[in-house]
Amino acid sequence: MAFTSSPANRPAARYAAAVAAAVFVILANLAASQPFAAHYPFMFLIAGVLFSAWFGGLGPGLLATALTALSAILTPTADGVGGVLHESAFYLRLAVYVVECVLISAFCGNVRQREEKMNAVLAHRENTAGSLEERARLTRLEAEIGHLITQSETIEGVLRGCVEALVRHVDAVFARIWTYNEAEQMLELQVSAGLYTHIDGPHGRVPLGQFKIGLIASERKPHLTNQVIGDPRVNDQEWARREKMVAFAGYPLLVGDRLYGVLAMFAQQKLSDASLSALALVSQGIALSLQRQEAEAERVRLLAEAQAARETAEMANRAKDEFIATVSHELRTPLNAILGWARLLETGDLSKGEIAEAAGVIERNVRAQSQLIEDLLDVSRIVSGKLRLDLRTIDLPEVVRAAVQIIEPTAAAKSIKLECLLDPKAGPISGDSERLQQIVWNL
Repeated sequence: MAFTSSPANRPAARYAAAVAAAVFVILANLAASQPFAAHYPFMFLIAGVLFSAWFGGLGPGLLATALTALSAILTPTADGVGGVLHESAFYLRLAVYVVECVLISAFCGNVRQREEKMNAVLAHRENTAGSLEERARLTRLEAEIGHLITQSETIEGVLRGCVEALVRHVDAVFARIWTYNEAEQMLELQVSAGLYTHIDGPHGRVPLGQFKIGLIASERKPHLTNQVIGDPRVNDQEWARREKMVAFAGYPLLVGDRLYGVLAMFAQQKLSDASLSALALVSQGIALSLQRQEAEAERVRLLAEAQAARETAEMANRAKDEFIATVSHELRTPLNAILGWARLLETGDLSKGEIAEAAGVIERNVRAQSQLIEDLLDVSRIVSGKLRLDLRTIDLPEVVRAAVQIIEPTAAAKSIKLECLLDPKAGPISGDSERLQQIVWNL
């Protein structure tokens, strides 16, 4: 014997059905022919009690028994017995009828109670099995997310694997992850899986504080609903109805107060508390992965800066060595000129004109030597980009001739003949004659 569950589980419905059944059989009994009713006065009435007990259990069955018994007492019989005066046979039948109805009601009530207990046990088992299956799915989800976070080589691989896992294990219609561009105050869609896999379009870049995704990020609070239809944050309600969306879950990806992005998904069935708790853990794992990726990028940047600084220092050391070599050469050049002319003077073979020329060359080289020493003191200015130049209008051929005169004795001592081929059309220029001479010396 089976019982309907929905109306029968409501007490008011069970007792109302018992009253209706009793009234129906009483009217049927009154409408029956007198000979039939006289011989079988409880035929129709017991049917109403049976229905009431079957449908509602013990209480409704007893109510129908009382109503039908009272109607039998108050209804005249074929031989005129009714009202207060009844034959003993009628009362005997009535007593038997009442006992039968009580037994029927007790039996049906007992059967109904047992079936309700059985249904409760079965429902509990189904709920337990469903909970275990859900827990198993969520455990697999958490394990897969953990593996992705620890084993994936790129952050894109982590994010893509996470949304694909949500589609598989939480039955998400689609899932997406946005990362936060702090400089532009913008959420940028990185990965999407499920019904939609593209990352361009109107949801590709979401300003902070706009639409449901931007609000989740700005408020730094999850937005969870199992009633997408009617949710004010789901703007496209027509789309939600067409795609039969039921639930939405969106989580900010936070580590402390630091925002890294937003995780969001839609589903066509309600999300349980266990599923929402698992999604919260997933969002935390993704946020930590993004933080680690940011820290790794910062480490790489600092390492590159350190490498560049080391290379710069090495270049500076090489430049210092080259500078010392250059300074040594430039210091030797005037000294060699002075020494060369001094030796010529020692020979005593020079004419007065040559002696005067030698004195002039020596004087110029002494000044050049003094200038070089002064330049050494300007190294700090050179390093800081503040090189001092004595810019004047100069005759470039004269500068070249003066430089050649300085190195001419050294060249003559080595049997090297120097010739200057100067453009007669060369006019005056603006420059530092001393530094231009240094350039000629180093040629």
